[in-house]
Amino acid sequence: MLPDTPLINAIRSKDFTLAEQLLKQGETIPDTVNEFDLRQLWDTLLRNKGFHIIYTLIDNGNINRDIYEYDSFDRSLFDSMFSYMPADEQSVQFVKELVGKLENANDEVEGHTLLSFALKSKADPAIVQALVDAGLRTDFKNTAQDNLINQSVQVNMIPAEKQQAYVSTFLQAGVDLNEPNVVKQTALHLAVERDKSHLLPILLANGAQPNLADGKGNTAFYYALAHKFDPAIYSALAAKEPADFLQRNSENQTALSEFMRMMSGSKTETELLGLLLRDGASLEETAPYYSNEKSGWDWLVEKPVELLQLALEATGKEVNEADNEGNTLLHKVCSIDCNYSQETAKALYKKSKLLLEKGADVSLTNNKDETATDLAMKDNLKAKLVELLLNAKK
Repeated sequence: MLPDTPLINAIRSKDFTLAEQLLKQGETIPDTVNEFDLRQLWDTLLRNKGFHIIYTLIDNGNINRDIYEYDSFDRSLFDSMFSYMPADEQSVQFVKELVGKLENANDEVEGHTLLSFALKSKADPAIVQALVDAGLRTDFKNTAQDNLINQSVQVNMIPAEKQQAYVSTFLQAGVDLNEPNVVKQTALHLAVERDKSHLLPILLANGAQPNLADGKGNTAFYYALAHKFDPAIYSALAAKEPADFLQRNSENQTALSEFMRMMSGSKTETELLGLLLRDGASLEETAPYYSNEKSGWDWLVEKPVELLQLALEATGKEVNEADNEGNTLLHKVCSIDCNYSQETAKALYKKSKLLLEKGADVSLTNNKDETATDLAMKDNLKAKLVELLLNAKK
């Protein structure tokens, strides 16, 4: 609790004329006041533009001007300034003048400079700009080697316009938006991965590279496809430059192979698959899955029938084309294990029916001399499917 002194009471009651007189008479804020209670005074002064009082408190030592001597910015004058002070013209000018009064203004405290702490505190963009204009260095990187653009992208739960303004400020200050952090992620990787799609236009317009790989070999396209399944994000990236569908990460996966593995058949995933096929993604390409190589078609036969139909119509694939083991798409569908699921059996029936309508030949055998019917007959739950195939032979 704040002590009951004339100076403190004058500040709390916003009588700054009296507070100035008391300061000139030698009154100070007692050293015993803790930082939690001091925060009330800083908030009152900043919100009510008692800036001349703050300057006097700096001059008399109540507010330390030497950043090197701070143990933390939390609950300091700067915490209040960045968190609650309005960004009107007078307040912005105060920020610029205050920086000029500081010593070691660019020093790091608990992993933050004043500028990066302003981002953490979600300061008004005009305040951040004022700090830059006052000469604070913009080349700071945190322990993860994130520059100030990366740090701006990682601020959560703020309006899109504010975050865009942060990025714009540091772009104008010359910060490199393609500079990677310690795990080789750029601002674009972070924006996609952290659902900051509102930042894509400004990043892409200023040279962000969607095919640039991070430390795991993953590109922004990879995160858009394999993690977000978002057609809008993919389209924004593809408008900048085409996706490299052959690019592989450290696990030898492509963005397409991981998307195919993860997709379940939602409306957005279906839309996204259509976009990928339109843009030249090849379902013939393979990637390792455990000890086997799986193509896009190998994944599709396991997915909902709507996805298989879309791919067949988009690519014009010859349904009787066989892989290296002699298996056609019909073989692949009929070999899938139902795992005691009647629902799975019905789905296989639908996919087989689709393939038959597209011209699948039930008489074709694989390298083991097996027809699709032979494979289907290994599972009692596929009785309807077997019936469908036998009727197709007639």
